[in-house]
Amino acid sequence: MQVLWLSKLSAGPSEINQRKKNMNITEKTVEELQKRLDKVDDLIAKKGLGSSYLNKAKKIQRRINLSLLGAGALAVTAIIFWTMNSNDDS
Repeated sequence: MQVLWLSKLSAGPSEINQRKKNMNITEKTVEELQKRLDKVDDLIAKKGLGSSYLNKAKKIQRRINLSLLGAGALAVTAIIFWTMNSNDDS
């Protein structure tokens, strides 16, 4: 009885390989389902209710982000220029 119980605990190489294959299949299945859900989400975003408003909001957000990036770059450039000129006056 004890030997049978110990033999069930120790997995052989074939059992380990089978478990790895099952894990790979599970991971592949999850990835495939995620890809399909992303496709459905994209389709709804393009053709669904409110998609035109969503596209407008994305464009506005992109313009705001670019404006903030440009303003930040300008501010950094101005600060660098100001510190360079303030060191020359001393």
